[in-house]
Amino acid sequence: MRKLIERFYKLSLVKRMIILILAIFLISVATVLYSFYNLTSAVKKLMGNNSEPFKPMQLSQLNERVKGKFVPDHVTTAIDSLDSIQDLSNKIKLTKKKATDPDFDFSKLNQQQMIELRQDVEAFNRLKWEELFLFATSQVDPFASEAEMINLRKVNNASKLMRDYLVHFNRVKPEESSQFIFSAILKLARFTEITSPYLIGKMIALAVNNNAVKPFNRYAEGNGDVILPKDSILDKNLIKPAEASELKSLLLTSLKMEVPFRRFLESEYSFFKHFSAKIYEKAPLAANILFIIFGNPNDEYRKIIDHPADKELLKKTLHGWKHPALIVAVPNFTKAFQIFNQRQAQRAVLAAELADLAGETQSIPDPFSESNIRSLEVDGKLKFYSVGPNGLDDKMSKDDISLYKSE
Repeated sequence: MRKLIERFYKLSLVKRMIILILAIFLISVATVLYSFYNLTSAVKKLMGNNSEPFKPMQLSQLNERVKGKFVPDHVTTAIDSLDSIQDLSNKIKLTKKKATDPDFDFSKLNQQQMIELRQDVEAFNRLKWEELFLFATSQVDPFASEAEMINLRKVNNASKLMRDYLVHFNRVKPEESSQFIFSAILKLARFTEITSPYLIGKMIALAVNNNAVKPFNRYAEGNGDVILPKDSILDKNLIKPAEASELKSLLLTSLKMEVPFRRFLESEYSFFKHFSAKIYEKAPLAANILFIIFGNPNDEYRKIIDHPADKELLKKTLHGWKHPALIVAVPNFTKAFQIFNQRQAQRAVLAAELADLAGETQSIPDPFSESNIRSLEVDGKLKFYSVGPNGLDDKMSKDDISLYKSE
């Protein structure tokens, strides 16, 4: 080492300066590379949830959270019933060959099991709308070792089972009301988004809502099968005029109690700030370099949160600037927001159809416009529709949304 130092000082001043600059440069490059290595490792660790498989919360755990001296017994019984419906959905699920095929085979169930299914659906439906908020979950730590959310896949399967049960029930017991099944599906959607603070919970809730509406969709002649009569949107075997007013009220209650989409984006934003802080903690140098080149990711994320319907902003932010932090962490908010409005419009259209069937004047707000759901006479029958994403009345064509569709 001493000889190297002596040789260094024998060099000219210019050469010594060049060597020092090169040494500083190489040390800086190595430091930056090491910082980015730490950043990459931190991202992998955080995205992999510390390499531990995610274990969703059991419904029994959720039940324990709400138990109290003044909580009615039917509240905890309802969650036990949902657990039973989830288990049953795994036992009788079918492999579908066509989109119009049912998901579940009720012929696999004996009489006692069918009785128990009805009892379970009725038990869940006994939850009052306001009691659903007993299960509300606030912001949770996404990197915690213990799960905080229910199994959303099982919830969706349970809603599909109830959807097929609605059709089956009306076929085998046309004289009885199936309101309790329809109501249970709508309550399950609200339950799902209340217990899941992140956007994925909202999207599953929208899928559950869709399972309530799907039996009432009509397929016109075309490539798809004609699965229900075309002369009226509502199949009289699925819904009787005497029940229409009550079902409409259930739909409107569900729409009014739906958690605003913006709240879920705010939860995603809180998660992202947590994520960003963890990255900065593990690799401050690399994070600062990215901030200088691409801008503060929290600020860019906030812009998307504030304007979820702005497709151009999302495109510019993710594809124009190619902010690495956003590409890793930001789901397609614009697509999610569009699906949210479309599913709301479908339920609003069904509410208008039900009001008309009940002989009531319909004035259901259209999520895509400042006016109400519109109607058009087709083959002597009124059919209702939303103006759709473009906000223009296309007379049930283009992107207008109705329950009458061709495939």
